[in-house]
This record gives sequence, structure tokens and C-alpha cells, in this order.
Amino acid sequence: MRILRRSATLAAVVLAMASCAAAPAEVDDVGLALIERAEGELAAECMARHGFRYWPSAPATPDERREFPYVVDDPAWARTHGYGGDLVAQRERRRAEDPNTRYLNSLSEERRSAAAAAYGGGAGSSVVEAVAPGGATIGQRDTGCLAEAQRTLYGDFAAWVRASVVTGNLSSLYQPKVTGDPRFHDAVTAWAGCMLSAGLPYASPRHVQQALPGLTSGQEPSRARRTEIELAVAEAGCALATPLAGTARELDRHYGDEVRRQYRAEVETTRRLRRDAAARAEEIVARNT
Repeated sequence: MRILRRSATLAAVVLAMASCAAAPAEVDDVGLALIERAEGELAAECMARHGFRYWPSAPATPDERREFPYVVDDPAWARTHGYGGDLVAQRERRRAEDPNTRYLNSLSEERRSAAAAAYGGGAGSSVVEAVAPGGATIGQRDTGCLAEAQRTLYGDFAAWVRASVVTGNLSSLYQPKVTGDPRFHDAVTAWAGCMLSAGLPYASPRHVQQALPGLTSGQEPSRARRTEIELAVAEAGCALATPLAGTARELDRHYGDEVRRQYRAEVETTRRLRRDAAARAEEIVARNT
């Protein structure tokens, strides 16, 4: 079970009845939730015009959006979520209970294919492609209800796809620089000493993650949950009691800013389009309320 995301990538989903968005700081959690909600409502309206039903998924919560790429450094979050195991289980329950899946399964094969094409674009659609910083080419069809919803929100669909593919993958360029910096290694060593003094002999936060499945294997769910939370709280406490939390933030900002300057045009385009989308989303949601 993947418990905690320590890095993030952007995947363009074009044929599944789901969508996701990356999260630049300039649009807060409220704005992101509005964009996701509006995108779902627009897609549902579009699918209805094509003769299909579609149930928008609930926007991600602020806690679900949190990422800890280097170390868990929020004791309150850790006391509630541990390493996010409850959030993973919650997403899995939502996926299992997704009315869209039940609806699609109730359709004939022909209608199911038609519904997928209506949502994600048909086989004859052109594709907007972009090369992510790591070299992978990611594309999204420019027809279908998902593309229509995003075009309505962002205005320039092609610019949104191309810019967001780049900015959604920038962390893959600078996070390895953070973890490879001697200052980060020194801070991890101090963190490990703090953990050892608490009877937890782990050399790094990643080692905790690697050990957790074995520690909880065979335990009752409630006990496994307590084990996860205890480790996460200890990790967060030591992150704050040693230089690790501050060093990680400082290095992330330093190396991240270097990369963002390198991709300034894409970063500025993503920020501008997402701000525009948040404003349009507010109007759309208010209209449908």
C-alpha cells in the first residue's frame, strides 16, 4: 500500500472518468477545490448533452493535498493521518463506490465505448502534447467533455496542457538536488540521532517508510494504525527538534527557485491560467448552486 507521497508527477487522464490538478501556491486550497468542482459540473453537463450520466468526484481536501517529499514535519497532520494510510483507504473506498464505474458497467460494450469517447475524446481526436522535464511525452485529446470543461475554465486549452505538464513535473528536477546536498545529509544524521534516542533506530525518513509494512504486517487494523501514527508523530517531532525540517524547506526553496527560473514561461503561464480558472470556477459553481 502506498502510504505517503514523497514526490508528485502530473499524469494526463483522458480516457478514465476522473481528473486531477497540480497545485501551484498562487491558488489556495479553496480555489483548487472550486476548480475541481467546476470541472466536474461542466463535464457532467456535457455528458448529459451526449446522452450519458456522470457524477463529479468530490474535490480533494486540504489534508489530501499535503505532500511531504523529504520528511513528515507536521505533528498535527501526523497525529490525524500517520503517513496518510487513512487517506489512501478513503480514496480506495471512493473508487470502489464510484457511481461512474457502476454506471459504465451497466452499459452495453458499444455504449460504454461511446461514453468513454464522449468524456475523453474519440479515436480521431487530435492530441495536445508536451514534453515533461524528465523527457516523457504526455498528451491529452482536445475533444470530449473533459477537454471542453478545461477549455471553459482555462480559456486556452493547449497552453494549459503544455504548461501544466511541465510545471507538474518540475519537482523531479530539484528534489534529487535537495536530497543530494551535504546539508540535507547532515540534517538527516541529526534527525536519526533524535529518533534513536526515542528507541527508533532509523537512518532516514525513507527507512521508516520501508520498514512500516513489515512492522504492521499481521497486526490488527487498529494496532497497525497506532503503529503508523506513533512512527509518524516521532518522525515529525524529530524533524522539528533537529535542523531537518528547516533545512529541507530551505533547500527545496533554493533548488526549486532555480528550476522555476529555468522554466519561467511555463510557470507564469500555469499560474495565470489557474488564477483565471479559479475566477471562472467561482462563477460556475455559484450559478449551479
